[in-house]
Formats: sequence, structure tokens, C-alpha cells
Amino acid sequence: MVKTLFVLFVLDVALLGGWLLWVRPTPDVAIIEVYAIPLLAVFNALVGAGWWLSKRPRLAGPFFLNALLAGVVFHLLLLRWYNYDRQGRYHRYAFARQGTQYVLTIHRGEQAFDLSDITNQASRSTTLLVMGDYVVRHDSVLLREWNGPRQYVLHRHTLSGFEGHATPISLRVLE
Repeated sequence: MVKTLFVLFVLDVALLGGWLLWVRPTPDVAIIEVYAIPLLAVFNALVGAGWWLSKRPRLAGPFFLNALLAGVVFHLLLLRWYNYDRQGRYHRYAFARQGTQYVLTIHRGEQAFDLSDITNQASRSTTLLVMGDYVVRHDSVLLREWNGPRQYVLHRHTLSGFEGHATPISLRVLE
């Protein structure tokens, strides 16, 4: 029974991990857990019931246990995937200016950025200030607003051109 459960566990990790690499779900579709985990449990329970009804309870037990184990494995793999994926998709920087806290997010795959005021984040309030695209030039990033004339330069963890000031602002890298 332990050997069969181990084989099922390895299959869970291989199949679910392969599915994550193939589909590459983003955190905005995390609702998939609500559907996938019960489906995994039902599938394993049905296979276990099939083995039980065919008079092979020795094979049914591991599938019944795997009905729980597969959901836990899938949840843990998704958590690891979302944390890994976020590091590759975004670069986030924080800075403060005159009592206001800001977050600059660079979206790597979309060649876009946004700048938000997060001063009132404790009350679940953030204000999106600027959205735009960017161009990488050597070791600098030129940020251009989509609907306006504003431009910023991101260079070695400093931001120039914020609010029309030429003085660079030191940025703190967020994980």
C-alpha cells in the first residue's frame, strides 16, 4: 500500500507540475483551485471505488488516500508556482515623497508599467496614478505615460523625472 501511494504521489507531482508548466496559470485565475481540487478528489475516489467494487481493496486504499493527498499537492504546487511566477513577471519598487508612499510596478511580459499611491493601503485604498509603456536602453529604463506627456527614467534603483524634478529618487526593491 505504501509503495502504491508513493507511486501515486510521484504521478501527482509529475502530472500536476507538468500541467502548471504547460498552462502557466497567472494569479488572477487562482479560482482554478476551487474547481481542480474537488475534481482531483472525485477522480481518485472514483478510481478507488472502481478497485473496491472489483474486489481489490488493496489497490483501493491508496486511491482513497490520494483523493486527499492530490488536493494538498496541487495547492502547494500552485502556491510555489505563483510565488515563482510573480518574481519573473514583475519588478516592483517602493519610494516615499513628501509623506506619500508610492509603488512602481514594471510588467515585464507586457512592456508596461504603473505607478500607484499606496499611502492609504491600510484602509484598502490605492490610487493608480500613471500607466504607460517602457523601453530598455542599455542599463536604463525609459518610462512613458500612455495618455500624457510624463516620462521617467529608471536607472540603477533610482527614478528621475518624478513630478518634474530632475533629482533622482532612491527606490527600494519589493519582493
